[in-house]
Amino acid sequence: MNLSHSLFLAAVGFAAYLAWRLYRALHRPRDDAEAKRRYRDLRAAARAEKNVKIKASLYVESARCALYELERPNLAASLARRAERLDPSSEEPLPLLVEAMMEAGRSRALERQLLRRIDRLAADEPRYRAAFDALLRLYEGPLRLPEKANLLRRLQKK
Repeated sequence: MNLSHSLFLAAVGFAAYLAWRLYRALHRPRDDAEAKRRYRDLRAAARAEKNVKIKASLYVESARCALYELERPNLAASLARRAERLDPSSEEPLPLLVEAMMEAGRSRALERQLLRRIDRLAADEPRYRAAFDALLRLYEGPLRLPEKANLLRRLQKK
């Protein structure tokens, strides 16, 4: 077998691999229809709701549905941010936002969000503590910035 045959076989194999990956990315299971219906119902209820706290709670539930059932982390992050803007006093959206953005591979954007949040909040608030801990885990984990993690730990002790 000469070089051109080898290259042809490699190209065919690569094309087959890409076709398989594209099929898997586009194909959704049949039971996805129930999750989509649930998501649409939650969004419609959130839009119609007048009470801000209930509306924020419905957006959080929509974000959970988008993340866990529809497997759409970017949508989940967007909904969690919306819930947070509606009810800034709620602690519910932050863990969901962190999980969704990590799942979406948006570590740097999450870092910026957490830094803005820490800058806005008072140090004695529970939401400050949650954002601080999430930023520390982010530096220790996906961002691999141990020097920043150590700096945060030292600031935490003061």
